[in-house]
Amino acid sequence: MKVWNFVGDKMEPEIGLKQIRVLTCLYKEKSLKRCAHAIGKTPSAISKTLTKLREVYDDPLFITSITGIEPTPRLLAMIDDLFTVQTALENTLINNKKFDPNSYSGEIALSCSMGLVERFGTELFTKLSTLAPNAYIKLYTWSGETQQQLESAQITAGIHILNEEKPQHIYQKTILRDELVLAVRAEHPAQSLAEAIIYPAIILKTAGWNDHRFHFLEKLKTAGIEVNNAAIVDQLSLGLRLIKVSNKGMFIPKVVMTPDLKYFSFKEDCYMPVNFAFCIKSANQNNPLHLWLHKVCSSILKQTSQ
Repeated sequence: MKVWNFVGDKMEPEIGLKQIRVLTCLYKEKSLKRCAHAIGKTPSAISKTLTKLREVYDDPLFITSITGIEPTPRLLAMIDDLFTVQTALENTLINNKKFDPNSYSGEIALSCSMGLVERFGTELFTKLSTLAPNAYIKLYTWSGETQQQLESAQITAGIHILNEEKPQHIYQKTILRDELVLAVRAEHPAQSLAEAIIYPAIILKTAGWNDHRFHFLEKLKTAGIEVNNAAIVDQLSLGLRLIKVSNKGMFIPKVVMTPDLKYFSFKEDCYMPVNFAFCIKSANQNNPLHLWLHKVCSSILKQTSQ
C-alpha cells in the first residue's frame, strides 16, 4: 500500500479506496477489532493503515474513549466527503456488472422502521445471511439519523413508510402497500370500529414518520372522530403487550398484526393507507447491490405478510 507519491521534488499523499474504507469503517464501528472483521483484515493490518493515514493527515484521526475510539474534529470535518468518494469509487467498480451475493464480502447495513424490525427482522437477517454468507449484515431500527446516514452511505438501504417530504437525493420505491388499523385484543368487547374507537388508544410513535405530528389523528378529527389518547410508545412490542392486557386499542399498520389480535379498518374519508418504501441514496438507483437488495427485501415482506 502506498500513501505517498513523489511528483518531481514534491511528496504528495496518495489515498486509495482501501484506505478510505478503513477510515469510514473505523468511524462506524468505533473499534479496530470490529472494523477488521467488517473489512476482512486483521486488527494489525488496520492499525498499520491507520498509522500511515495519521502521517498523511498529520492528525490522530481517532482518540481512545470509554466507548471505543472517537473521531477527531479533523476527521469529523471530512467524513461526509470520504463517504461520498467511497460510494462513487465503489459504484465505478461494480456498475454494469452482475452482483454475486455469494461472493460479496462487504457490508450490508439495513435500517427499518420499528414495526418492520420486530415483524420481519428475523426473516430479513436469515435470508440475507443465507444468500450472502460472506457479507457483514447489520440490521438497525430507523432513527432520526438514518436519513443522513443514507445520504452519506453509512447505511446501505432502509425500509420505511413512504414519505413525500423526503429530499430528492433519497430515492423511495414502494415495496408493500398497507393500511393503518385500530388493533385490540381478540377478546375485546368492541364489535365494530365505532365501538372500539371509544376506548382509550395507544399511539405508536415512529421515527421519521409521526415523531413530530400525528397526521392520522388530525385526519380522524377532521372527520369528527375524537380519539382518547391513553399513552404514546415508541416500541411496537410494548404497545402490543399493553393492549393484550387491557381494553385499550392501538393504531398500527395491518402488516404487523398478530393472530391474537383483531382489528378494525377505516373506510372512505378516514381510510389510512400506509405504504412501505425501499429507501436508498438516489445515486445508487442502478447499483447492482442495491437492485439485488431491493428484490430480496420486497420478496420477504410480501411473502411473510400474506
